Amino acid sequence: MDNNIQVEVLPNFKVNRFNYDGIIYDLNSEISSLKNNADQLDYLISVSSGILTGMIDVFFIDDFTKDSIAKKGDAIAENIVRKSAKLFGVESNDLSECVRGLEKCFPLASDGNTPEFGGGLQHHLRDFAHHPNIVGLVFSLLTQFTGKAYGTDPNGRFIIVNVSSSSQKYIGHTIPEKIINGTMKWFFHLVSDMAGSSYTAIKSGGAGLPGPILSLAKELSTLPFFRNIKIGDHTLSTFLSKLYNGTLLASHDDHGRIIPLTKYSFDLRKEMGITSELSQQAIPVVMNDCIVRCFFMIRRLSQEMKQNRIHNLDDFKKISWDNVKPAGHATITRMLTISSAVFSTVDLSAAILTKKYWISVNYVGLGRCALAINDEIVMTLKIRNLERIKDMYQNIQNNVDADGINRIHKDFMKTLKDMQFGLSLEQTEILYNLEYYKTLYDFSVKDNTLKKEWLDEWKTYITEGFSEFVHDSSAVIHWYDYSELIERISDFNPKEIWFRQVLLEALIFEPYFPLCEEENKKGELVPSKKYNSLKRSYHEKKCDDFINQMAIHYGLEGYVPRVKKTYHHMISKLTNKMTRVLKITVSTLIGAVIFVSGDGVFAGPIATILVGSQFTGLSGAALVNACLAFIGGGSIAAGGAGMAGGTAVIVGGAGLFGSAAGLGTGALLTAGEAIKENTVVQSAKLLTIIREIFLNDEHNIEDADRLQALYEEELIEYQKFSIELKNKYDHASSKQKKDYKKELNTLDDIIKTMDAGKKDLNKFISSYKEGLNK
Repeated sequence: MDNNIQVEVLPNFKVNRFNYDGIIYDLNSEISSLKNNADQLDYLISVSSGILTGMIDVFFIDDFTKDSIAKKGDAIAENIVRKSAKLFGVESNDLSECVRGLEKCFPLASDGNTPEFGGGLQHHLRDFAHHPNIVGLVFSLLTQFTGKAYGTDPNGRFIIVNVSSSSQKYIGHTIPEKIINGTMKWFFHLVSDMAGSSYTAIKSGGAGLPGPILSLAKELSTLPFFRNIKIGDHTLSTFLSKLYNGTLLASHDDHGRIIPLTKYSFDLRKEMGITSELSQQAIPVVMNDCIVRCFFMIRRLSQEMKQNRIHNLDDFKKISWDNVKPAGHATITRMLTISSAVFSTVDLSAAILTKKYWISVNYVGLGRCALAINDEIVMTLKIRNLERIKDMYQNIQNNVDADGINRIHKDFMKTLKDMQFGLSLEQTEILYNLEYYKTLYDFSVKDNTLKKEWLDEWKTYITEGFSEFVHDSSAVIHWYDYSELIERISDFNPKEIWFRQVLLEALIFEPYFPLCEEENKKGELVPSKKYNSLKRSYHEKKCDDFINQMAIHYGLEGYVPRVKKTYHHMISKLTNKMTRVLKITVSTLIGAVIFVSGDGVFAGPIATILVGSQFTGLSGAALVNACLAFIGGGSIAAGGAGMAGGTAVIVGGAGLFGSAAGLGTGALLTAGEAIKENTVVQSAKLLTIIREIFLNDEHNIEDADRLQALYEEELIEYQKFSIELKNKYDHASSKQKKDYKKELNTLDDIIKTMDAGKKDLNKFISSYKEGLNK
């Protein structure tokens, strides 16, 4: 038989696999961060802000009319022209003089090609060098370096013409001159053209420059893709020309003739006028955003300060500013959507009631509302996509293992085999034989046919399922005579760790549990009650004596009572049930506390009396120090009060009886009566092995630390699965929620149990280290 085969006594530790739990946990975290958490107060503020700023818009923002656009655009253009002219020595404030002065200082070479580009009425639109955008700058430089002008003919086709001989003098002779003429002089020439020519600036405003938007549209109209596009009866090029020269927006009489003085040229001045109007409309829109964001930030900051107990400037480091900043949250997105929608509702309602319609609408507000709704849609789609991805991984995971709790339990941490904490095949046989003789010893005290029947059935069950238990299809269990069993144990050196593990397993083994199922009155399969009566006649103490005698036979005197006590102590810890013994011990010692001197001279001996039995592997000063640290809640590094804390508890007198930390029970959690027995048993067993075998017996701190870390890993796995299950519960039907609720209750019990074990283990190991270090 292969002696190298390893079988884990503790639950199987997880093997390497695709981390579906981690992926689902991360997806749940991201989905949670994208979900809206606004409450009634958030909604109230959002609505109120929308109404307030909407009323400001209605009563204080001017209507959006053609005349207001023209007036504001003209005022802006004239102001720019006058200021620019004064920079270059024009003293007059007359607009014509200012334009004339700038034209004289900054001539443009392509101005000589005005006839080719449609004359004074159209050449600013058709000559690309007169376009106030990046394309216009490029063509201005090209003219300087090629001596040609670029634009379109009356039909909108792109043309290139030679700069006229009269304008050749405006082309630079050197590269620096060409760059200056094509950039700086180009820019100020465009400034001079903003308000029209020097002859028409005052009278009619003249043909100003096309704005950036109109310029871009004109440039695109020369491309094959856009050239054949028609708007009504006009090609795109013709439509843009009519829009620019004012005939498109002019009023017409009954005969279709343009009414004089109604031309409305859509040039740079109109675009600047629209920008000015929109900037005015933006004021209440920005106010609305600011009110909502400021409220969000102030309220969240207040919550963070209260939660983190901020009392001074240094405490502000504790604040999570990601939760405070008014951006990047689903909550602030929802609040802004509501406030923007309310704002636009007030604005549109006023426009309809006053019958001003389009001229009274706040277009910036509509745009802001559209952006907010878009953010909501994007957030919703992102959540939906994440939910789909998460469901995909959950389906994959469920196909691998439908029972999440069992899956985690089967994957319990890492394999003990790698850490050599398992049992070989022969050692596993020894364990089952010990359990057999322990049960046989029980009913040999008083013959019981039913007990023998259970033992025979259990033996058959183990025999038939042994190969499955040890994951070896060829494995067959051997049942030994008692003398053979003694020899087999000796063959594997019972001084080593494996035998102490076997003794612990055999010690906590309790026979007479159900081995089959039966139908109840409802036709449901339930555990058989055939052997229930045997539990009352089980002689636990007698059977423990049998295991103890086996341990003494191999030189392990005192081991069985010690681990039995620790095991029950851990059961008590994990189920929040204080033993009467501990309470009686404390109450009898309370009188002795009176004699403890102020400097704690007798604190060590008292600490040793209280908890010294837990540190059987230590002695002398190390034992005293570990006990003091344990009473203090663990070492300081582990979050306890250390030895000093333990001394303070004992010297404090009254604190000894009333303080949970003083009794070493500060890590206890109320887990309730429904904690799953298997979790309690397995956790208690593992914690007992770490305490008694790896620390008290072997002083093996390294492996104790590793097991502690692995135990905490399993706890995290359960916590992740709990989050996943809660998400399923939130989206489940009423019928499904009942089933999920049961699983959630089970998980809650498991997590509470293991968290209590984690804290106690951390406290014990840190105290043990404190004892050795000091």
